[in-house]
Amino acid sequence: MNFRQLGQIFFLLIFSIQPIFSQENKGSELPSYFSLLNYQYDQWTSDNGLPNNSIRDIIQDHEGFLWFATYNGLCKFDGYDIETFNFSNTSEIKSSGFLSLYHSIQDSSLWIGTNGQGLLHYKNEKFTSYLPENVSNGVITAIADKGKELLLGTREGVLVFDKDSKSYKNADHPEIAKITVTDIYIIGNNIYITSQANGIFHFDQSLNLLGKFMPEVEWNTVYGISDGTILFGGTEGLFALKNSKLENYTLNGTPNVEITNIFQDKEGKIFLGTDSGVIIYDGESSYIVAENIGLNTGVIESIIEDFEGNFWFGTNDQGLVRFKKGNFINITKYQGLPSNSIHAIISGNKNIYIATENGVAVFNSGEISLIENTIGIDVRDLYLENDNSIWLASYSGLIHIENGKVTKIINSENGFKSDKIRDLIPYDNNSLLVGTVEGLYTYDFNSGDVSLLSSDSDLADSWILNLYRDNKGIVWVSTNGNGLYKIENKTISKIQNDNFNDGNIVFRATELSDGTLIFGSILGLFKIQNNKPVFINENGGILKQTIFQIIKGKKGDLWFTTNNGLLKINEKELINYIHGNITSLPSAKLFSKSDGMLSNEIASLSIGLADNNGGAWVSTSRGISIIYPAQIQQNLAPPAIHIEEVILDGENIDYANTIKINPGRHRLEVKFTGISLSQPDKVMYEYMLEGYDEDWILGENNRSAFYNDIPEGEYKFKVRALNADGIQSSNVAQFEIQKDEYFYKKGWFFIIVVAVIILLILFIQRGRVNVLKRRNRVLEQMVGQRTSDINFQKEQISKHRDELLQLNSVKDKLFSIISHDLRGPLNSFGSVLRLLASGNLSADELKMLAGNLSRDVVKIQSFLENLLQWAKSQMNGIIPKPESVNLRLMTDSCAQLLDMDLKFKNITFVNNIDERITVRYDKNMLKTVLRNLLNNSVKFTNEGGEINVMANVKSGVLWLCVKDNGIGMNQETIDKLFSKENTFTNEGTFQEAGTGLGLNLCKDFVEAQEGRIDVCSKEKEGTQICFSIPDFSI
Repeated sequence: MNFRQLGQIFFLLIFSIQPIFSQENKGSELPSYFSLLNYQYDQWTSDNGLPNNSIRDIIQDHEGFLWFATYNGLCKFDGYDIETFNFSNTSEIKSSGFLSLYHSIQDSSLWIGTNGQGLLHYKNEKFTSYLPENVSNGVITAIADKGKELLLGTREGVLVFDKDSKSYKNADHPEIAKITVTDIYIIGNNIYITSQANGIFHFDQSLNLLGKFMPEVEWNTVYGISDGTILFGGTEGLFALKNSKLENYTLNGTPNVEITNIFQDKEGKIFLGTDSGVIIYDGESSYIVAENIGLNTGVIESIIEDFEGNFWFGTNDQGLVRFKKGNFINITKYQGLPSNSIHAIISGNKNIYIATENGVAVFNSGEISLIENTIGIDVRDLYLENDNSIWLASYSGLIHIENGKVTKIINSENGFKSDKIRDLIPYDNNSLLVGTVEGLYTYDFNSGDVSLLSSDSDLADSWILNLYRDNKGIVWVSTNGNGLYKIENKTISKIQNDNFNDGNIVFRATELSDGTLIFGSILGLFKIQNNKPVFINENGGILKQTIFQIIKGKKGDLWFTTNNGLLKINEKELINYIHGNITSLPSAKLFSKSDGMLSNEIASLSIGLADNNGGAWVSTSRGISIIYPAQIQQNLAPPAIHIEEVILDGENIDYANTIKINPGRHRLEVKFTGISLSQPDKVMYEYMLEGYDEDWILGENNRSAFYNDIPEGEYKFKVRALNADGIQSSNVAQFEIQKDEYFYKKGWFFIIVVAVIILLILFIQRGRVNVLKRRNRVLEQMVGQRTSDINFQKEQISKHRDELLQLNSVKDKLFSIISHDLRGPLNSFGSVLRLLASGNLSADELKMLAGNLSRDVVKIQSFLENLLQWAKSQMNGIIPKPESVNLRLMTDSCAQLLDMDLKFKNITFVNNIDERITVRYDKNMLKTVLRNLLNNSVKFTNEGGEINVMANVKSGVLWLCVKDNGIGMNQETIDKLFSKENTFTNEGTFQEAGTGLGLNLCKDFVEAQEGRIDVCSKEKEGTQICFSIPDFSI
């Protein structure tokens, strides 16, 4: 995180003094001389968001948040951000000075002692101020819970605060009336009060004085430890109350310094805050955490342990310190290294040799010594003939060390083109293979000759990065910008393919137990297969990052040094993944600075080490970090999850109740935090909007979720957190959302629209009837007036009466058809609209409904067209208007209208009409006949069937036929098809409805143009309907 300054600390300078605390873990792979080195600290100051570097008190509340009392504000901390409350942003706070904190488990609230404002109470995210009458007593230096009352230490005595009445009173005892209280501790029936200049007071619960001790000492703190001992800290050191006597309490190895704070952790270790650091006592020995190990704390004001086992120190002027056990042991210049810039770590028979930019260090059983004659030499690699004979690849040439003394220096003056030697390995029994920044050389042990390996190859003047010999004796050479080479039987060849060029810088290689050779590179991990490089891809991308070196651990683990930290993968698992036996790498875990490494930056060209105890040694930019798999800490504490803000269209909104969103386009943002104070940067989040998201969304470590334009409906947002070890939060944080729909999508609006349409139809029909009635009245008047021509008038009246009867018949039939056949599709429309309005449809369901609606629209259009044509023919008669029409194009046009139904039922449509055929026919009538015949064929043809249209000339007449292989008809059904008295219809193969008008209309139109219509059908075999066209040309 950018607000932290991480520094690695070590309990002891174990290489210059004997450790005063050592506890070997039996069965553990961790060597005993490392047992105290895997602790780290992080420090926050005003540069990282604190309002003040003086932390007077620290408390952790029931939700996992840390609270800090400072002189410039009260701070709330979730591991990421520091939120400060003071008089400038909180109206209930009148003073920004805070001195003491107390968390009440009983009601999950926080009591805050201020510097002049008395008590503040924080509950349910609200502050309440309780100011005492005597403002001088408003400086609350200590808070202790006495049940229904709080005992408050002030600078002018002790106050008693009643929780129920919210009132103050002075403690009823003269001894403590005007003292400056520094701490109060209550246990059982005993109350202990320390003061600045009046000693220690021991009372019972009724404030009867039981004892007073050492008034000449300034006392800072009091604390009861697990064995029942009451400890007191002051300017004269640490004391304990025994047998009503105060005695000096000496811990083994504890210096006699001022004690400012006392704390005991869950394991029983005692932490003593002093005026210059922290002393930790484990029951046997003491050790100091202070400047001697790189941590500047100054005076310690407060110490606590959080739910995850991290320790937090509040200091007087150095800010906040987190002190925790990490997964790494770290070695730096503090322990005796000549430099923190490490190039190679090589294991010998007895020692571990460390090549640095300032010489070579030798590590043996926890002690570091230097090879004096190498100081000042930038050493890049080592080759050990034995522990007494060492060859150094350095930027001063090739150097031989024997018995600690330099015996040979071979450089540009006697063989090499450049003094800068990068790497070296044995070439054969008599020589070394030496990589330089200007070529690859051999050095002969016997003759001392230096020879360029190949003057005519690309390696002649290449910058050699690394050399590696596999189990077959093949040497692999990686260069800086000139590719990868192999040397087999002293023959040099280049490794390349289309996806692998010289720009991909290759680092170090490792051979797996199955013989697979893998390399780290700037583009990720690759293997050699058939002499070609093949990248090993992984969905999570962990193998696509820059990989420098692969260290084979002695416990079956592979350690990959990367540009993001140290990656651990089980070797057998990786082999199975490479060979396709598994599809993921569940053992993969990336360790970084927050796990205890000195830095995420691992030296790219450095050489790490796997020691015999299972540890992996790597070189970081700040020294050596070592990890042992059996010592890796697992954080089993589930992170607490909290929703911090809900932002709708840029404005914060209250999410305590259901959030109501108006119709329209909106942007919703939810901010949340998961509290895991050990490694907050590795907390992962999963969230979902129930009712919108189908499953949990992995947001990684992003603490925000965004939603744009969610549909109308009811939703529930949920979020949960996982800590660095995958432990999930025990609960989910959630809130509800309700988004309203537009008024025109509501059911009542649809009902109104349908009602208006029906009323409009009735109004039009009523108007038509009224017109006819008025005409009838006029005729009746004409009869009375024209008595001279009564017979003619009777005929006129009879004629108009017949027209009226026919019109009424048309009306009755029209309303019968409308009520029967239009109601179903309209009801279907209503149901679909209500489903759409509910917002509970998936994408597939929406697609299906869209298809259904489209087919319904086509059917209603066809129905209305037939209805219009039939009504028109009934009222006005049929008057054809022939014109020239291409029969094939007309057929295709009509079939196109049914394309969706054809696809829906998977019906094959074949148009066999000769494209040269032209007919003289009423175009609209022809379209109506063809559309109805094709529609019937589709309706009564099974899924996967076939429809054929053909035109043939018989006896000088053109016959157009529509043939299907559908369900067919019996003779009884055929006889009913053209009934004038009663319309006849059947449901289709997919329950398609009909009106019974189509074929009657077709017959009328065909006969009106001197044609004839014939039907041929057989049940379960299909139907063929043909009609004749007299006027045609080919």
